[in-house]
Formats: sequence, C-alpha cells, structure tokens
Amino acid sequence: MSAPLAKADFVFKLATSQTYIDDSYDPTPNVGAQPAPRGLLRQVADGLAALTQGIRNWADQQTTLSEMAMMSDRELADIGLSRGDVPRVFDPSFVADRAGSRGPY
Repeated sequence: MSAPLAKADFVFKLATSQTYIDDSYDPTPNVGAQPAPRGLLRQVADGLAALTQGIRNWADQQTTLSEMAMMSDRELADIGLSRGDVPRVFDPSFVADRAGSRGPY
C-alpha cells in the first residue's frame, strides 16, 4: 500500500524567522568589534577549571621535587643538577639559564 505524495510535500521551506546563508558567507568578525560578554556561570566555571588545573600542577611539582630529593648526589649530577638546584627546578628563570648554558645539543 502506498500513499500518494505531491511534489509540494518535498519542498524545503524556511520559517519566517530563519535565513539561509550560502557557502560564500564569511564569518570573520568586524575589526575593532568588542567581544560578546561572557555569562557569569561561564566565568565561574572557567575559574574553577583554572584553579583545579593549578592544584594538579602544584601536586605534580611536589611529587617531582620529593623524588628528586630522594636521589643521590651522583644521580643528580647525572642529570646536570646539584642538591642546591632541586628547589629551583620549576623556576622559569633557572630553566632558561640552564637551557642557555647547554649549547645547541
């Protein structure tokens, strides 16, 4: 059993509040336009995510520091550090100085 269908039943129709944008549409925002304000809930969620990530990073650093503190002076020397360098391992200026003094290899 088949139901008769008219060609008009297959026509795509847009509601009056909708528009059609073809492939040539450029969604680039206007230069100098202000970004849309973010909702308070999104800001709180982003803040909590940043706080959580910061706590994870701190915990990872503490784990690494405790493992390095358990290493012997010989093991630290093998990786190019002394016992006094261990507390400064995560200091960005210390890392930059160490990387610059190594040379190209």
